[in-house]
Amino acid sequence: MMKKINLAVAAFLTFFGRLHSSDIAIRLAQAGDLQSIYELDYKVSFDFFKPMLETSYKGYGLGKNVTAFLLEEVEYGKKLYPQLVAKPTGDQRLFCAWDTKNNKACGLCVMNKKNGNHLTVELLMIDSDYRRQGIGKRLVQEAMNSYDGIIICDVHPFRHDNDPTLKFYESLGFEKKGPFHNGTNRYGDLFSDLYFYYVYDYAKHAQQDANSEQMLIAQHS
Repeated sequence: MMKKINLAVAAFLTFFGRLHSSDIAIRLAQAGDLQSIYELDYKVSFDFFKPMLETSYKGYGLGKNVTAFLLEEVEYGKKLYPQLVAKPTGDQRLFCAWDTKNNKACGLCVMNKKNGNHLTVELLMIDSDYRRQGIGKRLVQEAMNSYDGIIICDVHPFRHDNDPTLKFYESLGFEKKGPFHNGTNRYGDLFSDLYFYYVYDYAKHAQQDANSEQMLIAQHS
């Protein structure tokens, strides 16, 4: 059986989260969550992505059409999310971080399994009021661990003015492999100009974990 992503770290983060984020539940999204998820999607799109895109991507077609682009993405989410909730164990899944105290979504993550063993983080959003609490890490790791038989997980974050996001994925063990492939968006921008390509290699990290365990055993033998 393939070892899942960094189980020791995931267990520690789960325990740490219980101590400091006991009101946050990480789970598959449910039908009753959808309105709150729509509101979160809109908030993060316009509070986080809009300023970044208008400032750092103004030389691209995307940067000249930010509001239209984000509104289209929000509307797309309203069509996609109910489909994912209706098939919670399908290849493409919607996970949420749910604030049980305030009864609202504070994070969402869309994952998609392709070709049987390839996983992609298609979307990750965390409410600005809940950042720097480890919620994003818990959300991504628990989402990744919900799939069996995965060899590679990738993600395509924006390249420019996005250092906190890039460092976030690096802290989870993702490695930058270069720019994303050379397709184009609807504004004629090359994807390779807009996005990086980051990869998490399960086998590599499983070996690193095994080596760490052997070192610990040797130190205490």
